[in-house]
Amino acid sequence: MALVEYIRPLVLAGGFLFILVGMNILIAEQPTYADTLSGLYTLILWTFYLYLVLVFISILVSALQGLLNLRNKPS
Repeated sequence: MALVEYIRPLVLAGGFLFILVGMNILIAEQPTYADTLSGLYTLILWTFYLYLVLVFISILVSALQGLLNLRNKPS
């Protein structure tokens, strides 16, 4: 079950990238909707950036907690 917890951020990041690529193709194929889709594309892109920052912070916090547990572990 722990493997699923490690794979979940990768799956979510892949989903974000799938949506971004799909919207990029749609903007290129349908130039009449480019203005509306550009705003939505920017919103999803910034949400993806925020997601990456939060994943990085959670990995950093879990690594620091692991190091703290190793330090406090009695020998």
